[in-house]
Amino acid sequence: MLRTPLARNLYRQASGPGCLASCAAPPPRELYQCTLENLNTTLAQAWYPLACDEGCQEFVRLSCSEASAIFLQLLYSILLTLLSPFMSRTSINGLLGRGSMYILSTNQASRLFHQAGMPSTQQKFGSLLDVGAGDGEVTKHLAPLFHHVYATEQSPTMRWRLKRANFTVLEEDEWGDRMFDVVSCLNLLDRCSEPQTLLRRVRQSILPGGFLLVGMVFPLSQCVEKGPKMADATERLPACTSTHWEENVEKIVAEFFEPAGFQLRTLSRAPYLSKGDLSVSYYKLDEALFLFQTTSEENDASRTDQSSGMHADVTSPQSSFQV
Repeated sequence: MLRTPLARNLYRQASGPGCLASCAAPPPRELYQCTLENLNTTLAQAWYPLACDEGCQEFVRLSCSEASAIFLQLLYSILLTLLSPFMSRTSINGLLGRGSMYILSTNQASRLFHQAGMPSTQQKFGSLLDVGAGDGEVTKHLAPLFHHVYATEQSPTMRWRLKRANFTVLEEDEWGDRMFDVVSCLNLLDRCSEPQTLLRRVRQSILPGGFLLVGMVFPLSQCVEKGPKMADATERLPACTSTHWEENVEKIVAEFFEPAGFQLRTLSRAPYLSKGDLSVSYYKLDEALFLFQTTSEENDASRTDQSSGMHADVTSPQSSFQV
């Protein structure tokens, strides 16, 4: 009898390539769809459908290949066990070069920005700040669309990964006095201790008429890495715990983003994928992608902040967008 999960996973992997054939299957179509009748008029008008494109398929193929490498996965498992008492899972992944994630391709991001009223997809946009960029694998798909790309990350090993990928990494106290055309917060707000405070800071860093790209997994489940342990967030997000994706999306927009001065431009649904291990070739979570634009009232506030000493990023001295 195979008594341990490790033994069962090894047996399944060793049972032959047929056991891995189904792992290359793309995410189910249901993770890209929604019921428009269950959304209010504003959200339904903002809906922009996505699908598993070539970038997604390539990520799935690569994940399956790595999951099939038994000895590599065994090494990862051993090192994870040894390092877990001392490091966060994020930092361990950064050290070992594992756990990369996928949300959308460059082409899909370009289409979303274009749909939201940003300049032509044939042009590069001004500046992007990716907050909580991890190892930069998701940032790489956004980077070709911008002249200037910046990233932030708390994990030391992930910052090292970002620098190796030639991203300009800003420290926590460096980006507050800069302003950007677009800020992205992908799968971050439910993993930080103070999401309301972070959103206010992000809003102040977006140039007038600029955009905020957000990815959130639903149902929401807030937790924060504190070294090797998990802790509760200091600030609570709205309780978006319904089994209905549309209900959660409406709630987070109405109770969290709109009061903070953001207007929804596009809404999409796409699975949040991460590379797997011996037990599964890749992991998938139910994700909502929001593209917001700052409202005119908040643009006025941003201009006031700017005139009070907050200066624009020198590489992007004025906004490329108009409200």
